[in-house]
Amino acid sequence: MRKAAALSGNHEGNDQVLRETRWLSVIIVPFLLAAFGILYLFTGHTQELFAWNIKPRMTSMMLGAAYLGGVYFFVRAALATRWHWIQVGFRAYLVRDVGGTLLYHAFPCSCRLAAQSEYGSWYSG
Repeated sequence: MRKAAALSGNHEGNDQVLRETRWLSVIIVPFLLAAFGILYLFTGHTQELFAWNIKPRMTSMMLGAAYLGGVYFFVRAALATRWHWIQVGFRAYLVRDVGGTLLYHAFPCSCRLAAQSEYGSWYSG
């Protein structure tokens, strides 16, 4: 019966969050927390700690708050029991990351060198 439901497009019986999705969510959280800490708490040190210098400081804080939103999402994803609760968020992150990567490589700028610095965090999107 489950096989027939899966083939017919009815995903009611297959709404579980995969183990790999949970692990990915758990692995991503510390990186997002680090980016939040750098951008929100140490706004005056983004040149040394992040990929590039961000001015004004409020811009850094808003970007840091966005990373904190990512922490919230991925913690909820790691704890979710149903895929349909989190699927839209994963699609949004996919579009943001792929789009950001394409733009990053299509329009090189001076921040690209800073992003590859061994002293800064890697550009994540």
